Amino acid sequence: MTEKMSIGIEGLDEVLCGGLLRGRSYLVKGVAGSGKTTLGLQFLLAGAERWGEAGLLFTFEEKADKLQEDAASLGLDLREAERRGEVMVVATSPSAIGDLLSNPGGRIGKFLAEHAAHRAVVDSLTAFTALAAEPTELRARVNQFLAGLDREGLTPLLIVEESGQVSASMFEYQVDGVIDLAFVSHGGRRRRRTIEVLKARGQPFLAGKHAVELGAGGIRVYPLAQPRGGSATQRARERACTGIAGLDQMLGGGLLAGSTCLVAGSSGTGKTTLALSFLAQGGKSGEPGMMVSLQESAADLVDEAGAIGLGAGFQKGLVQVLYRSPIDLCPEELAYAAKQVVSRDGIRRVAIDSLSDLIAAATDEDLLRDTLYDLVDAFARAGVTAMFTHEIGEMFGPVSVTQERLSGLMHATIFLRFVEMDGRIRRAVSVLKMRGSAHDTSIQEIRTTGQGLVVEKRFEGREGLMRGAAQRSGGSDEKRLEEIYDHVSRRQEALQRLKSAHRRTPE
Repeated sequence: MTEKMSIGIEGLDEVLCGGLLRGRSYLVKGVAGSGKTTLGLQFLLAGAERWGEAGLLFTFEEKADKLQEDAASLGLDLREAERRGEVMVVATSPSAIGDLLSNPGGRIGKFLAEHAAHRAVVDSLTAFTALAAEPTELRARVNQFLAGLDREGLTPLLIVEESGQVSASMFEYQVDGVIDLAFVSHGGRRRRRTIEVLKARGQPFLAGKHAVELGAGGIRVYPLAQPRGGSATQRARERACTGIAGLDQMLGGGLLAGSTCLVAGSSGTGKTTLALSFLAQGGKSGEPGMMVSLQESAADLVDEAGAIGLGAGFQKGLVQVLYRSPIDLCPEELAYAAKQVVSRDGIRRVAIDSLSDLIAAATDEDLLRDTLYDLVDAFARAGVTAMFTHEIGEMFGPVSVTQERLSGLMHATIFLRFVEMDGRIRRAVSVLKMRGSAHDTSIQEIRTTGQGLVVEKRFEGREGLMRGAAQRSGGSDEKRLEEIYDHVSRRQEALQRLKSAHRRTPE
């Protein structure tokens, strides 16, 4: 069986199910700015730094010093790797490359003889099109070049920049694998990168377009959610208390441990406070927690928790904050990062604030649902109890808690809303759903105090609470019978007084 070679890029080795096959050739194609050269640089530098495999970088268009500067801007030290003899940059032309590879006494030959070189990057294969007018001649030259790399035991990444004049399709059948990098418009104002393995002879890979981020350290890949077998960690008999006594009673003792709960409500109803209480209670029980915040910074959340007596868990390090800005949010990256923290730090409780921001950032509803399903599934497998907040735009009147396809992922749903009653605005809480457990279906009042949220009492004798405008209800049958009895009694008393008055009247 052919040995695997790690490509050295977080997430991409997972997409390739362990890496590249040694001795095979791989085409990396994409438009300008998609990250092709950066991927190649990371492949070479990771091989040298982590596995002691030297590499060659053939460039037909860029000078060595320009490549060094571009790499340095991303935190990749190509210059130092060259100085140590780990990477050799060969600035040449396609017409000369064959002779350079076949000359054992030349610069490349000496480098190969002195170092354990196993990796090569060619930037770019597009330059070969200038050598041949006919496709057959072009294929012959490329095959000759690939054969030379193979003789030296090199595993090459062959870069092709796609444009209106050049298509990578002319080279794709000559290689063993094809990796496609895309850089597409999102929402008309921003662009997003994806990576897709189109072909990989002799090895499995994860199909689909996987999210890519390009920044300090190079590119990072966030694999798409994949269907998994097996079952979740069983904690069904345990309860995860929210830290709000009245709400825990409504939940039958708390949330089921290892389940996922949706907390929905309009702005100001107490969703974030409830999430903080849930995490703070976990801290008191010795369960490490994580707040995934897409609105407030870690400092703001710590201050908010401290102001209502819930800051101890943050101060003791039992609750940590993973913050991402909603402006450039990538749901796949967030899910990947959250799963890493859960695995690394043994997290037992997670609150994500909020699902609304994830929905707004998603480019594809099906992709978002798959990402959320994968996240909920990962939490369940790890025995993590999770809470998602979701903001509803309507403060009063009929509302939709969330999209049906997404709410179906949640085991429990807690609904918070404003209620207009007797000239005042109050807040109400109700448990709409709790899969696998009985729960209180009443609507109760909830208030924020100096010690967090408090569930106080049921709204008795009121109806229309779920519409946000409470009215006095008709009451029970017993009450209605009492009202009828009182009415009849009053009529009888009035008739008796009339009769008495009539008897006293003289004829």
